[in-house]
Amino acid sequence: MIRHESLRFPICLFRNGTDSFTALWMQCSHQGAELQVAGNQLTCPAHGSAFDHLGNVVDGPAARALRTFPVSLRDSELFIDLRKPNT
Repeated sequence: MIRHESLRFPICLFRNGTDSFTALWMQCSHQGAELQVAGNQLTCPAHGSAFDHLGNVVDGPAARALRTFPVSLRDSELFIDLRKPNT
């Protein structure tokens, strides 16, 4: 979980493999509530939408995936590019 005072919502970082990561904006794509982490999913306390570790909808009412950000690994440092959302 990444929080910063300049971010309206936190970012959840999932590790998908040795050097593969997904950075998800924790704002529900349905009506904008802040998501909660539940194991390897994110859930919306407002209406029950659920998203997998890649940001895909697994349970509605949300109909579209979460906003993601590019993640790169250089040496032993992770970089999340907040300027270039993937979705």
